[in-house]
Amino acid sequence: MSVIRHDTVTPFFATLFRILLGILLAFSAIAKGIDMRGFRDTIGRLEILPSWLIFPAAITVIALEFLMGMMLLLKLLPDKASLGGVIVVACFTGILITEMARGSNAPCGCFGQLLERRTDWAALSENLAAAVILLSLHRYYRKERSL
Repeated sequence: MSVIRHDTVTPFFATLFRILLGILLAFSAIAKGIDMRGFRDTIGRLEILPSWLIFPAAITVIALEFLMGMMLLLKLLPDKASLGGVIVVACFTGILITEMARGSNAPCGCFGQLLERRTDWAALSENLAAAVILLSLHRYYRKERSL
């Protein structure tokens, strides 16, 4: 039994949240790309990847986040874009939880240097809310596509 049902999301709210989260993901990717060095340093500070993989990982994260955002904005395969967004946000959430468990209150790098955010409960709550909304969008558009 699923907690999120297709009929709980109206077309208006599906469109509204699809556009808002598309903007959020695309803006976040652009902000990280503007300060690639800072984002690369943030990934390096996490100490979860070998040094040779940090720059390719930074480029991959930015590209995927931008792709998911633009797909949502343009309503291109929105069921798949929202599922991709869930996966991206889930990865970010896992990193936030790990950093919080380590006692870190360092900048999370969520929006590059354009918007300084800390690794804290507010960032975690926002990620969880975004994941729930993206999951709702995925279920809504998957159902819509099958009708």
